[in-house]
Amino acid sequence: MDRGRFKKRYYTYIDLRNKSGYIIHSNDHKDPPPHGLKITKGNAYNVFSRKFVEWALKDRIARDLLAWVQDTLTPDEHYWATLNNLFSNPSLKTPGGYKGHPDKRPSFGRYIGWSSPVHKDRCKAGRYIHNICTFGVLDLPVLWKRNEIIANKFDIQYDPIAYKCMEELILNNSVEKRGVSRRPLYRRIAQLGV
Repeated sequence: MDRGRFKKRYYTYIDLRNKSGYIIHSNDHKDPPPHGLKITKGNAYNVFSRKFVEWALKDRIARDLLAWVQDTLTPDEHYWATLNNLFSNPSLKTPGGYKGHPDKRPSFGRYIGWSSPVHKDRCKAGRYIHNICTFGVLDLPVLWKRNEIIANKFDIQYDPIAYKCMEELILNNSVEKRGVSRRPLYRRIAQLGV
């Protein structure tokens, strides 16, 4: 993990007039994380129980961590992961926190196709932006069978048919009250504390 993401302060500059912005890297060192927490890098996209969200909003340690991450480079990538990492932070009382090693934590929140040899079969459409696959029609058969709740990413300008097909599939599932087809899987994962 790149510890520089949270060892120094980062500032966001937003120019409202020109509708632009950028991140300012500083040499200002941050204090260590609050409550002796060990920072964990993880996914910025997650699925949480209501109990977890209520805890994160009210718990002093969770709120102190949120205040601490505000001037880090990618707070969304380590705030949630740290709160869920009971392996490295056993003092946390996170509802549904993961007790296993964080690198072994299964994830079903988001399906993504990175531009890497490991994910080479995840992008049939073959278009990458910032090393992330933009899914197209050729990717739909795989996406329909995936367990993840979110597929990242589609671009209506690049492949409007793929976008519309996914939109129609979700609409049809809702109208026909099919609901979540993989509910037993999600229940099993929730019981494991993932």
